Amino acid sequence: METINAGTFNISLFDLDKRDQKKLSKVYNDSHHNWSENYYTDPKVTHPSIKIDVLIPKDWTSSSYKNDVCPSFTHKGLQIFVCDDKTKKLEELHTKYSVMYEKDYGCGHDDLLLSDDWHEVIKFVSKFKEKK
Repeated sequence: METINAGTFNISLFDLDKRDQKKLSKVYNDSHHNWSENYYTDPKVTHPSIKIDVLIPKDWTSSSYKNDVCPSFTHKGLQIFVCDDKTKKLEELHTKYSVMYEKDYGCGHDDLLLSDDWHEVIKFVSKFKEKK
């Protein structure tokens, strides 16, 4: 579970309302990620109109590519695509988030997980055992 240390107590991100989650996600992502290190995969460059409104874990790497519908991140051999509500509706997508094997990118393989629930995505990725 994602928690935020607020001094003397922890607050679960999922206990906050949607507006507060979005505000907090922007502050967290801006302060914990330096995606600008690689201009070509920086989500602010590749997808400037998409608002990443969820906390991206620190150990995930941006693998965003400007020709994809939304930004993506890699971790444990997985590629996680993160969309926002506006883009989901505009592109007529079924879900905001999708997870696939990183090696299957561009090969037309099925997704491992499709969801509108970020908590479900975090749980799936954290429990995933990378094949070596």
